[in-house]
Amino acid sequence: MTINAGYSPDRYNGNGVNTTFAYGFPIIDSSHLVAQTRDADDLVVTLIEGTDYTVTGVGDPGGGAITDTLLATPVPTGTTITVSREIPLTQLIDLITQGPYKATVVEGGFDYSMMGIQQMAEELSRCIKLGITSEQTPEELIAELFAAVAAAEAAAIEAADSASAAATSAMASAASAAAALASELQAGLDAAAIAGDVLLTAADRLQTGLDVALTNADVVLTNADVVLTHADVVLTGLDVVSTNADVVLSGLDVVSTNADVVLTHADVVLSGSNASASASSAADSETSANNALGYLNNFAAIATNDYGLVTEAATETNDYGGLS
Repeated sequence: MTINAGYSPDRYNGNGVNTTFAYGFPIIDSSHLVAQTRDADDLVVTLIEGTDYTVTGVGDPGGGAITDTLLATPVPTGTTITVSREIPLTQLIDLITQGPYKATVVEGGFDYSMMGIQQMAEELSRCIKLGITSEQTPEELIAELFAAVAAAEAAAIEAADSASAAATSAMASAASAAAALASELQAGLDAAAIAGDVLLTAADRLQTGLDVALTNADVVLTNADVVLTHADVVLTGLDVVSTNADVVLSGLDVVSTNADVVLTHADVVLSGSNASASASSAADSETSANNALGYLNNFAAIATNDYGLVTEAATETNDYGGLS
């Protein structure tokens, strides 16, 4: 056969369903085919032919396929499977001088050699290589690479530490700012509380003033009631005085009437008719006048003792006191 195409391994992502995976390069023997899986934790497992999978397409220039129906489960999601070719780098053709020429044997040797060349080329493509003009050895390059990695790791650690310190400082600053803000807020709350207490005190004082005003108003109203009560007493006393005065005047009217009777009797006496009868009548009249005068003196005493009045009874007494 001819080998007119390059070589590269075939890689697939598992999905938990597919069980057949094709390869696009020729192989001479099924043992030259290698199948490997790599999971999410970078764990690599080399599968075993006849135990984990079967091979088809041996000797076909276009390749073939492997089927993992022998696996317990299909390749799961998150795991890759890689199918590659790996031949022993040996030459097993023994050509005998003047021996028969077999073209298939010679071509098979060329094919095998080309497969080996492709295999090494593929491996070299995954290697770190020095330029052809470089004077550095691979060992020096590797040491330089490891030193660069170490420096990068140290720089990363330093940067992480610096970032951590900066974050810590920022957090401390933020905490300090938050504490200052909280302190200012607390001071504002305290000031508001003090202002509230002042307002409440002022309100209490205002309420006390209103209570005092209401109490004074009640006192004023009570005093007004007392004044009105005293006025009623005064008016009642005046009514009593007026009534007593009326009584005194009625007594005076009685005295006057009796005086008129006395005078009339005196006129009778003076007329000389029936002297003894006139004398008896005059005595009765004098008794009536004295009784009337006694009533008048009693009324006058009541008026004078109770209200301090000077009535006309004294005058009447002076006018009629000589009747006895």
